[in-house]
Amino acid sequence: MNKNTFAHSFWISFVLGTAVFVVGLHFLWAGDYRKLPPPVMPPIWSKSYVAAYNTAFGDGLVDYHLYNTGIFGFSDRIKGANILLCGNSHVMFGLSAGQLQEEYSAEGHPVKVFNLGQAGSNMEMVDSLVKSSGAHDQIAVMDTFSLDPGLPLLLPKAIKDALLWHETPLHAYVQVSKCWSEFWRDWLLDPYLPKLRIGSPWGESPLSFQRFLGFTYLRDAGNGDAIALWHPNQGFIFSEAAGTAGHLIQGRHKFNDMIPDDSTGGHFQADLLEARHIRPVYTLIPYDGCELGTRSADAQPFIVIAEDRIMTYDGSHLTAESRRVATERLFEGMKKLGLQVSPPSHR
Repeated sequence: MNKNTFAHSFWISFVLGTAVFVVGLHFLWAGDYRKLPPPVMPPIWSKSYVAAYNTAFGDGLVDYHLYNTGIFGFSDRIKGANILLCGNSHVMFGLSAGQLQEEYSAEGHPVKVFNLGQAGSNMEMVDSLVKSSGAHDQIAVMDTFSLDPGLPLLLPKAIKDALLWHETPLHAYVQVSKCWSEFWRDWLLDPYLPKLRIGSPWGESPLSFQRFLGFTYLRDAGNGDAIALWHPNQGFIFSEAAGTAGHLIQGRHKFNDMIPDDSTGGHFQADLLEARHIRPVYTLIPYDGCELGTRSADAQPFIVIAEDRIMTYDGSHLTAESRRVATERLFEGMKKLGLQVSPPSHR
């Protein structure tokens, strides 16, 4: 047999063998797949987006890159908002920009609200976002939990580098594209093929199947609100549409030992507020072990969001229904303060 004939036969056998293997793998996977939670629906371009994929605090987080550089129109939405909701993931899940906007508009005060909450954010990151976003002549609602300088900055290297080196739009496009392309690849493959896991240090089966689609967090592209948090084995942990089960706030323990005892943080930097004509409004979104009555004397005005009827899905982050309650209480508090909402400055 000459070399050409051998090569031709080899590649025919390889292609046919691969096809048989893939088809067989698909049928083996089909039975297991039916037992798994339905996949999360993909985002709708210009209406929603994947804010984090397959990670809690890894390179799959893209919010900071979008908000810091303002790509994909986020700069205009942030600058065009009358009210900014600032903080960490407590704000992402605990307050609704869309609901607050509707509350004001129903009273004849049309306003725009944007949720700037970021996973793992602390004072350094809040400060950076307010500066880079061009916030000016706006009201900033700030959750004092994320203003505590003692909180660790649990962020991936890509975001830490962006904080340190003044991220460019090109860098942001690269980070966001990596996340979104990985999501779409896995979402398309998820119903048809499994990931093969070979070997296990824990004495489990040496060969096992896992679904392609991973942890997914969706946000509203118009106002930054959380839409859904989905886990590949648990399904929806947080869902704006369907709601999720939760438990009542418990004041007897902290949900995380890394959190300082009072967890109420400080106040925003006065020089930045003055330079940007930003009017701060402070609050603390309830969570297990929080001390609502303890806060910095400089964090004024402060709106207490009472913890009765408030539920979380993990001890720290509010359920969709409790978010509605918390946002309503924030709105009532802002009304009592008599805040005058004026159009933001476009410089």
